Amino acid sequence: MITVEKREQIRRAYFLEDKSVRKIARELRCSRETVKKAIASAEPTAYTLTASREAPMLGPYNCPFA
Repeated sequence: MITVEKREQIRRAYFLEDKSVRKIARELRCSRETVKKAIASAEPTAYTLTASREAPMLGPYNCPFA
């Protein structure tokens, strides 16, 4: 996941400085797929879990100091 600042750097380099996707990826040390995703949307994507988490099963708690 890239930061908002890095996304802005990518978009600035592509749209204002007319740099290629490959050159931006090389300069900012990220993949070309990441650069393409940043160019495609101005808003960062929201993080979502791929699978739901199970609720923890807690047993009775015995306090050793009581």
